[in-house]
Amino acid sequence: MAALLVLLLPLAACTPWATFPPVAGGNPLTPGIHPVPEVMAKALVYVHGKTGPAAPLVFNLPEGTPAGVWSGVTTRIGELTAPTGRIDARPMRPGDRRVWSVEQVRVRGLRAEADVVYLEQDVYQMATVHLAASPLQAFRVEFMQRWLIPAIEPVPHDPSLRAEGTDESNATDAAEMPEAPQRDDAPHGDDAPHDAGATESAEASDAPHGADAPPASAP
Repeated sequence: MAALLVLLLPLAACTPWATFPPVAGGNPLTPGIHPVPEVMAKALVYVHGKTGPAAPLVFNLPEGTPAGVWSGVTTRIGELTAPTGRIDARPMRPGDRRVWSVEQVRVRGLRAEADVVYLEQDVYQMATVHLAASPLQAFRVEFMQRWLIPAIEPVPHDPSLRAEGTDESNATDAAEMPEAPQRDDAPHGDDAPHDAGATESAEASDAPHGADAPPASAP
């Protein structure tokens, strides 16, 4: 098995990078398949430790990352930081600014890279974390490369936010929906039916009286 892996290594070096999110002309990478969640978690923990270890690890993942991967990354962050003391980690929410956001993951054979945006001196910057693995071994961080150019402020992509927004929207729509007016089917005026007693009384009132009454026949 080991000999087979050694023979495959040169071939892996010639393959193009697979990326998530995918890019035009590149090979797509499925976010829920190994080693993507592992690479995301290790990159986040590493950059957080280098740029803001005293702050909570408020993290963000690329748009389109399934909910199960978010949960898996949260679990892995806890496992990675357990030996030195677990850190407070949670997904990014609207209004969060001090965040660590994975923008893209690239994998090619036994090498991987992850771009992470972070906030430093009130400016968002990006770092690329380089990882490598040995055959049948987990990926490990080799080094981090900082890009000294401003990056775009991250937008939260946690899919649970969409579900919460839908629930809140439905509740708001229900609260703002006007009550349907009660239909009054009872007719009024000339259209109102009369009960039998009223009809009979009205017919009796039409009988002539006084001067309009015909004279009585002589006996």
